[in-house]
Amino acid sequence: MFSKIKILEIFNNIQLRFFNTTSMSGRASKLVQFHSGGDDYCPLKECEGLSENIGGNPADGFVLAWRDDVRRVSKDGEKRLYSVLVDPETGNAKRNESGEMIVACELYLKNDGTINVNNSGELKMVINGNVSLITQGDANISAANVNIEASTTNLGAGGQQIARLGDEITVTIDKGDSAGTYKGTISSAGINTSI
Repeated sequence: MFSKIKILEIFNNIQLRFFNTTSMSGRASKLVQFHSGGDDYCPLKECEGLSENIGGNPADGFVLAWRDDVRRVSKDGEKRLYSVLVDPETGNAKRNESGEMIVACELYLKNDGTINVNNSGELKMVINGNVSLITQGDANISAANVNIEASTTNLGAGGQQIARLGDEITVTIDKGDSAGTYKGTISSAGINTSI
């Protein structure tokens, strides 16, 4: 029979996460975390868990589910993954005026086919490797400003390269009194509305 537990301490080793817990009846237990494959979730001590043991042996206890106080917003057929904003001084979840835990960032798979990525601060994605975005339709970016930092900017196979402020350029004039090839550096720039 499942028991509701509270976390007292959390221990990590390379492959497993253990918890010293107490049940609602006051019984103390050391439990190992069971979860779905490919999932690495560390609950806060404020979370309640659901525990059981194998073959009725308390030494083989495990936790397989957690409950937090994040507002549920997903609708029929939707999936939402999120992390909780933590106060670095207390280690507790930050909460709003209603007492609900605040979501730090979330990936929300909606039932209309859209994917929403939301966060409580600056969205930063760190990718260790190459990135390819392939779409069968158009790709649109809507933003107040778009900044690109790169040593080389190429508009694709056969496309024109972009000269930036500070880049060295070569200009060839074919006719007239100024005919010839000249080198220089771009020292001022305007605002491009199209390329």
